Amino acid sequence: MLAAAQFDEWFNLEGTEAQPADVLAQLHKILRPFLLRRLKAEVEKDLPAKKEIKLLIGMSEMQTVWYASVLSKNIDVLNAMMGGSRTRMLNILMQLRKCANHPYLFEGAEQPPFTTDERLIQNSGKMVLLDKLLRRLQPKGHRVLIFSQMTRMLDILEEYCALRSFSYRRLDGGVSADERQQAMLEFNSDASIDVFLLSTRAGGQGINLQAADTCIIFDSDWNPHMDLQAQDRCHRIGQKKVVMVYRLATAATVEEKVLNAAKQKLKLEQLKVTRCEANQLFIQQLKEHQDALDAIAILRTELDRTEAAGQAPVFAQTEGKFTNKLSEYEHLFEVNAMKEFFQAGEDVQ
Repeated sequence: MLAAAQFDEWFNLEGTEAQPADVLAQLHKILRPFLLRRLKAEVEKDLPAKKEIKLLIGMSEMQTVWYASVLSKNIDVLNAMMGGSRTRMLNILMQLRKCANHPYLFEGAEQPPFTTDERLIQNSGKMVLLDKLLRRLQPKGHRVLIFSQMTRMLDILEEYCALRSFSYRRLDGGVSADERQQAMLEFNSDASIDVFLLSTRAGGQGINLQAADTCIIFDSDWNPHMDLQAQDRCHRIGQKKVVMVYRLATAATVEEKVLNAAKQKLKLEQLKVTRCEANQLFIQQLKEHQDALDAIAILRTELDRTEAAGQAPVFAQTEGKFTNKLSEYEHLFEVNAMKEFFQAGEDVQ
């Protein structure tokens, strides 16, 4: 049994000349005998590669209005953020993320006539990007998994699939075990099903959807390992094709900050776990408790990026790099990187 005093003694830097690197080396020495990790690449040498592309898109006009509205209505909370309610602060962050996904996630955003039409796509930058992707992938026979954290977003994606006549299946926390199994069997056996819609938490673990060769992360999770596990629903032993992963993000919003926070968490894992050949799950709990601090930093950045004008912040895109007009983002699909992907996609059919 390891005594608390002995543990403290191992990692106490006070009164010593030890450097952080020495403490890290000590941590590796202690962990190495107890942790074991087996990688897919070590088990299946012939497993095709997984390639990830991060795609940034600007907000639609409606999204920009709602984003600025959320900030302006909560400017007092943001100004007093450090002493405010943690629950309310996290709620504001979630509202901003909803804006970045689709304005229809807010009650009253959709205007009459209440029919499923092109407005469903044009009112969200991500939907415009997704529409371009799927309409190019589907004719080439690529089968797609789409992950989102929000079940209401899955409802919107269902309406989109119906609008474009894509055959699909859906899995979220409200699906029973029998329906879940049936949907998996149908997707893996029926090549006519184009899309599988999944919630990141409910569909990110414990299922096999290797019939798909494309994974789209519609909105990233705070915990990067949740997204990695979601990707592994199709990139797993038995997969015969190169798996393409698209991570969608709305530019110049909190989503870019969330991606950066996730990147830092992965760096932490590389530093403390991978270098001593440890299990990835060991560090996961250490990263999750940082979410509140990450949210504070992100919201503080959002506040700094607004200009107070009579207590009403004016939304501004970062460094003029992105604008609010969707038409100005269509060039994203004409850049060399995307052309190379679509050419590569033909080679792995």
